[in-house]
Amino acid sequence: MDKQILPAFTGIRFVAVLFVFLFHYAKMIMPDGQQSFIYFFFKQLNIGVSLFFILSGFLITYRYFNSELKGKRLRNYFLKRIARILPLYFAVLSIQLLLLYFYKHNSTDAFSVFLNITLLKGFSEVYFFSVLTQTWSLTVEETFYLFAPLCFYLIREKGLFYFQILMLLGIGFLLSSLLSPKVFGSNIFMLSGTFFGRCFEFFVGIKLALFILKSPVVKKKSYYTTIGGVLFILLLSGLAYYAYKENIEVVNYNFIGIVLFNFLIPLSIGLMYYGLIVENSQLKALLGTKIFVLLGNSSYAFYLLHIGLISEIIYLHIASNLILLFVILQSLSIVVYELFEKPARVFTIRKFAKSNNQLG
Repeated sequence: MDKQILPAFTGIRFVAVLFVFLFHYAKMIMPDGQQSFIYFFFKQLNIGVSLFFILSGFLITYRYFNSELKGKRLRNYFLKRIARILPLYFAVLSIQLLLLYFYKHNSTDAFSVFLNITLLKGFSEVYFFSVLTQTWSLTVEETFYLFAPLCFYLIREKGLFYFQILMLLGIGFLLSSLLSPKVFGSNIFMLSGTFFGRCFEFFVGIKLALFILKSPVVKKKSYYTTIGGVLFILLLSGLAYYAYKENIEVVNYNFIGIVLFNFLIPLSIGLMYYGLIVENSQLKALLGTKIFVLLGNSSYAFYLLHIGLISEIIYLHIASNLILLFVILQSLSIVVYELFEKPARVFTIRKFAKSNNQLG
């Protein structure tokens, strides 16, 4: 089953990170067309983050739901999550801080550094985009990783699925009302940028995994991928049209945007993902090719590198245009994945596993 699913789902990571790249560089792509519908469409491609969140919900549930996460299994689960995220993150964060100090001659306050090192910055509306703008989403991911074992227990032992969504949203609204913006933030911030507000996206992935785990996958001729993909494009286009008419670049900071981003579009993505599992479509074949799998594997490195001072220096001193910048960043990401991210992940797992064995 994993061999059937993972190649295409690895390839979709590249699509997700490409969307985020186009979102961040929309003004450079269309310097003279910033009042056009196409520009506002690009500015909604931060939906690529939703592709990641739903995929995380699916993969973590598919791999771990039937394994009772306690004791050694729980330690191994957290060890693998740490090894997946932190080594490369700390490396890129360190380079960014050094470049801020020596290249930009800007010193970062100690509290901001602390929040970035601990990945707590995503809980603060004030520090949300500090140091490395895009890494707010890692706070959301890490919160899900922490919550997942409890989530699986509540579903498996208590039958609580939908209640957890309401509970998490309720906790988010409670924190927004009790805490200051420096510590947490407004309701809009909570809904658009924290795990509490974005939990439905993860639960779409969880629900999909639970369905697949209970029902044997039988390859059949159907149109889930097409229907999900068409709905996704239609909803995203509708969102872009609304942004275009209202002249709002990023609309997932208002009510209509939140409803579409957090609740409706994720359903279309979940349907598309289901199609990638049960259908032998051309899209599945494309996403499962070696080049897409390689690009998908290096997508985390690309995500960390595509904006920040590393990419700024490359653009100013090496790349002459945005296409060349993309090619250089993608090539660099593959090198970083092969020579640092993958070896660092293996080293971290072995090192901590050995330490646990010695302690045990």
